[in-house]
Amino acid sequence: MRLSLKTTFILLFLLFAGNVSAQTPAAGLASQSENPAVAQTGTAGGDTIYAAAKSRLLQIRTLLKSTGNQASIGSGFQVSADGLVVTNYHVISQVALEPSTYALEFVTTSGERGTLELLAFDIVNDLAVVRLPTPTASFFEFSARALKAEAKGGLQKGERVFSMGNPLDLGFTIVEGTYNSLVVKSYGDRIHFSGAINPGMSGGPAVDAKGQVVGINVSKRLDGDLVSFLVPARFAVALLDQAIKVPKDSVTAEPAKRSRVEIGRQLQSFQTQFIKDLRNGKTKTSQLGSFAVTESAEPWLTCWARSNAEAKPRPRFLSVNNQCNADTSIFLAGDLITGQYRFSHSLFVNDKLSSLQFPRLLRETMRVDSFRPKRFTAAQCKQHFIQVKDPELNQRVTMCARAYRDVESIYDLSISMISQNGKVDGLVSELVIQGVSWDNGLQVIRDFIDSVRLNRGGTSAVKTGAAS
Repeated sequence: MRLSLKTTFILLFLLFAGNVSAQTPAAGLASQSENPAVAQTGTAGGDTIYAAAKSRLLQIRTLLKSTGNQASIGSGFQVSADGLVVTNYHVISQVALEPSTYALEFVTTSGERGTLELLAFDIVNDLAVVRLPTPTASFFEFSARALKAEAKGGLQKGERVFSMGNPLDLGFTIVEGTYNSLVVKSYGDRIHFSGAINPGMSGGPAVDAKGQVVGINVSKRLDGDLVSFLVPARFAVALLDQAIKVPKDSVTAEPAKRSRVEIGRQLQSFQTQFIKDLRNGKTKTSQLGSFAVTESAEPWLTCWARSNAEAKPRPRFLSVNNQCNADTSIFLAGDLITGQYRFSHSLFVNDKLSSLQFPRLLRETMRVDSFRPKRFTAAQCKQHFIQVKDPELNQRVTMCARAYRDVESIYDLSISMISQNGKVDGLVSELVIQGVSWDNGLQVIRDFIDSVRLNRGGTSAVKTGAAS
């Protein structure tokens, strides 16, 4: 079954529903001896793995302070003797953004409860580190093999992997599946896990046959069976290195402001690197009627196309539409997904429309993204007529921008552009880039406008280098 760009995005589903001593993540790699079967054979079954892991697993609940009732649930796991716990950022996002309204609670497999303290988070890789007030004696270790590439002795495709968590608030479970390498068409690294993980398991550990952590449950596809995703373990190890360096007094000092400043820093860092990779990566030239368009040819950009050429009865105009989307979405809040980069080019070739009807068709097709206002300022839009060197090419651009209310100096930008070659061909182009600084966003927009030109007999080509 073929999926549209919009459908593909929607079907990626996130799996909701005390003092620190010098305990480093490296200590979590040390072998633990409480599971003799694993130590001797290295290939324990699910029952043995769960029995050893049970005391280290947690359900993590976000509570509405005014009522004490849960607002969301997820999972987590202890990774140090000091009580450091790894989970997903999207599990604790409400507390990060609105700590005066929400609080974190943990529940163990034996039913014990307590509060959690947020130490650090990584929005790009959807991870967070929290701290238990009273840690247990045992904790998960990370798999040294999982920190290596497959070609250098890392996990191999087809290996057994066991995912743990508390799905749908039904109780703690363990699910067996297989490791299927990193997702190919993804800008960031995600492990393809062929196993059934469900809402509520977000932030739970995925372990190998030795019970060592290889990844963290994060999301699944709703349009397939057993198509799930894990955050690679190395990102959790890196975040733990940051968490143990967080000064104790900074955790409680203006937590909302601290979180929002950190979110802004991480967004800017991510988008700066993404735009650098976008501009310096492989490109291709697509021929659309009398237009030539330069586009990225990177594997993490997925494109779909459609046409009305075979429609019956014959339409009054020919249309060809290309839509492309980069897998760069970043979860900030339940009502805010950012980091997206997507664009489209729609060619219209006039056949039976009048000289007044054809321009009207292009204008009506030209769309301006409607931005939701809750977490943003009102969108400001402005129309421009672009002066280009080619006298035969006319371009009109409408640009819209909105600022984030919670994160300083971060914007969403979109443009819709009509390019016309006389009265016969018209190209409607659209671009959306989210979670960027103003300068970074304008650079991408300039590149996009310059990517459209008239096609004077050139052929399709793939090259390496920045678009010009």
